[in-house]
Amino acid sequence: MLIISVSGSGLMKRSVAALAAVAVLALIIAISSYYFNRAHTERKINGKTLGLSVRDDKDIVRIAEFFLPDEKLSAPEHTSVTVPYNFNRIYDEYNELQKAFGTDLYDYRGMVCEKYTVRAGDFYDGSTLTLLVCDGLLIGGDLSDNAFDGSVTGLSGLM
Repeated sequence: MLIISVSGSGLMKRSVAALAAVAVLALIIAISSYYFNRAHTERKINGKTLGLSVRDDKDIVRIAEFFLPDEKLSAPEHTSVTVPYNFNRIYDEYNELQKAFGTDLYDYRGMVCEKYTVRAGDFYDGSTLTLLVCDGLLIGGDLSDNAFDGSVTGLSGLM
């Protein structure tokens, strides 16, 4: 237990009180920041934890295996993409898929991100998992059926 006893002028007492208040505020900010960052770097899905941090292709494979656990997966390929500043109808619809996952691409407008693709199954009969990573954080993606008239499912539809 820390006990501080201050005698003397009122200025000294006020200075110690201000210093103590700043220390308490700094502690509150540090704890809040820890939990805020943790909430944005992992997500609980069906009782399992998905880490959203991406440093390299190993992390992409880990995420792909999380969403497609029973599939034979190709090595990840990636390209840089820029999230457009102005969304058209297609981007608005795609963003709705991302919002269901918990991310709003509107927050990333104008930013350069990495788009990773991982193929599952045969090229014609399989599917392609696309993962969008910005500043080392998974911000969205989708699973596309490789068929000519295939469908697109957001990551939330895979949970």
